[in-house]
Amino acid sequence: MIPYEQVTVSDLEMTVLDGLARLDLCAGTGQVATGLWIRQDDFDWNRLTFYGMTLPETLPVLKQGVGRLIRTETDWGVIAILDSRINTKRYGQQIVASLPRARRTRRIADVRRFFAEETTTNVG
Repeated sequence: MIPYEQVTVSDLEMTVLDGLARLDLCAGTGQVATGLWIRQDDFDWNRLTFYGMTLPETLPVLKQGVGRLIRTETDWGVIAILDSRINTKRYGQQIVASLPRARRTRRIADVRRFFAEETTTNVG
């Protein structure tokens, strides 16, 4: 028996890109192209463009911004992504995974507390 993984396709456009990125998990580019052809009327081509082109260009810029804020172990700050889609969309998970590990919150009270603690601790 051939081992396999079952997948649930909830986002057709991201699934195609995942297949192209992991050809070892699908039957190759020919099968992906065939799938694109068969389901072409079901695709949101703008979404496919966003996932395939815009998102990969955004991630390095966002990581660079974090790097400019936090350069040493004693640096501190808050990166605020004020777009709720970071928590609700599949690409939001990719964005979060691309950033350094850090505490996350959706509550402004946590941010205020963080600044109060850091300001008290780091004022020289």
